[in-house]
Amino acid sequence: MDREVECPFCWALEDGHSPCWDRLFGSGSPGDVLKIGTYFSTLADTAPIVEGHLLIVSNPHIPSFAATAPPMRTELWEMKKRMVTWLAEVYQRPTLLEHGAASFARNAGSCVDHAHLHLVPAQLDLLPQLAADYPNLNRFDSHAAALDAMRGHPYLYFEDVDGRCFATVAARCPTQYLRRLSTEAARNPDRWNWRDCIRRASFTTGIQDEVRDTVRKARRDFI
Repeated sequence: MDREVECPFCWALEDGHSPCWDRLFGSGSPGDVLKIGTYFSTLADTAPIVEGHLLIVSNPHIPSFAATAPPMRTELWEMKKRMVTWLAEVYQRPTLLEHGAASFARNAGSCVDHAHLHLVPAQLDLLPQLAADYPNLNRFDSHAAALDAMRGHPYLYFEDVDGRCFATVAARCPTQYLRRLSTEAARNPDRWNWRDCIRRASFTTGIQDEVRDTVRKARRDFI
């Protein structure tokens, strides 16, 4: 990267691609920003746990989806439904993950204090380990109910392929905790650290190919 990045998601939404995109794929390649809404956008993850890994990010710089105002959420649910449906058709129904930061200092293991929801097209059985590590983990009737309960707290959110929603306050959390669990469950344990994954992607063609294929398929279908 040629310049200091304050927030990679803010950069991506402003420039149409994330800070590492040109280095990995060349300046002439389509960027990883796939769809821009009024309040939320969809990006291809440039350090995917598996091919098809997408992110929904907030357009304003807010720390978590629990911090979203109710009027914003209608668009969030619509975008989430569309992305889940698309992933189920093209890859498989995704597992959803969020490290919900309350602030940069209270970040629940998140490396970037800008709201982003992972949609990973794989059946990831994280519940046993998550419940063991966080005994206060609760099941909620809906994603909205989980966000309302977590508002103002650092938290972890997990939604399995059956749409069951779980969340817990996570005042103490290892960095990228849910990514660590997810990469192990997906049998890609070397991808838990997204920074290392991006650094290696410039010479690991398999990761580059996965990102390219995700972007190509997404742009073909709904961009």
